Amino acid sequence: MKGSELIEATGKWLVKLIETERLDVVLVSPNGSQHEVHSDHVAYNDGFLPVFLEAAEAVWEDATACGFGVQIGEDKSSLLGFSVEDMADVPFSVVALTMLHAIDAAREGDVLRLNALSVNAAKASARARYKASPSAVYADATQPGPSP
Repeated sequence: MKGSELIEATGKWLVKLIETERLDVVLVSPNGSQHEVHSDHVAYNDGFLPVFLEAAEAVWEDATACGFGVQIGEDKSSLLGFSVEDMADVPFSVVALTMLHAIDAAREGDVLRLNALSVNAAKASARARYKASPSAVYADATQPGPSP
């Protein structure tokens, strides 16, 4: 499956998953109020799909120390200011299973907070970078800082 086909298939599958599971997808603002996100918006590569794909890729990186080639680029006309540009040719099953794992880690009952999805993705990505090169992380931490 080509990257563009995989992106489209993933978006359609994600909408069906959210609707089948009857998940309430919300975005939490800094003041704590929750804003419902319509399930269609998660399917668009210029909507929330980049957040889901990056979370899935972070799960894969955490497990394997390599990603599956999600390319996100700046897009000022998109909802978040960036969109999915392309993806490597990876099996749909890998994307779907890692996305299920990311969603499961971020959901609380029937509520999926997009903020939690992105935080979990950042944590998994950091773990993957550490696993790939723990000595480099350790070496950076043991070097003296700048002189006063």
